[in-house]
Amino acid sequence: SVGANWQKQLDAIPHGEKTFLVPYRYGDAGWFDWQPMSALYPVYLWHLSMRDDDWERVERLQEKEANDWNQVHSFRDKHDAGHEQPWVNFLAGRNSDYPERIQQATYQQLCRRMAQTRADQDVGTQHHIHHWQWGNPVSSEALIQLTMGAPQPIYNGGLLHARVRYFDVERRRPGLPADVAALVESLAADRTVVRLVNTSATQARTVLLQAGAFGEHRFTAAEYESRTSE
Repeated sequence: SVGANWQKQLDAIPHGEKTFLVPYRYGDAGWFDWQPMSALYPVYLWHLSMRDDDWERVERLQEKEANDWNQVHSFRDKHDAGHEQPWVNFLAGRNSDYPERIQQATYQQLCRRMAQTRADQDVGTQHHIHHWQWGNPVSSEALIQLTMGAPQPIYNGGLLHARVRYFDVERRRPGLPADVAALVESLAADRTVVRLVNTSATQARTVLLQAGAFGEHRFTAAEYESRTSE
């Protein structure tokens, strides 16, 4: 299962370098199925707790791995995850162009999968049970990370715990209004930094910023800086 789950990550390891592996399964002969440790789980734990010791575990994992955590590889697995490493480095101030690169990588995957869908000769035939999963062009990982300040929910029923969510006041529906861009720039136990930009040159927009995807957080204070383009 190593190749299927970690091909892109393994390609990022410099030739001849060693990397940290952990066993994923246990049988009569003991632990087996050694693979690189998914960063999603320690990142998710830190994101929920915001404890210093949980962040230190994330940092220790980065130190043990041979691949560069700032690199962004264009791939989409069945979990629609796998870019936690460059994302947390962005939050730590060590990977400033991550937002642009993860959006480029996501767009590449969308274009590739749309091309596959248009060329698909198996529609309506006896295809594999995961046929549509493999070809699904929709990806939410980058938007969840960048706009909500959250890691992708853990596969098989994980909940979307996020710092912020948005409400379109004019259209009276959840989500960002038209022309409004949002970027969560940093996270701390008592602080969330969000940059909001109205990309419209002619229209004012109103967005309601809410705490937590389920209301699990609360705003106790707010500070803002306003800037108007010339």
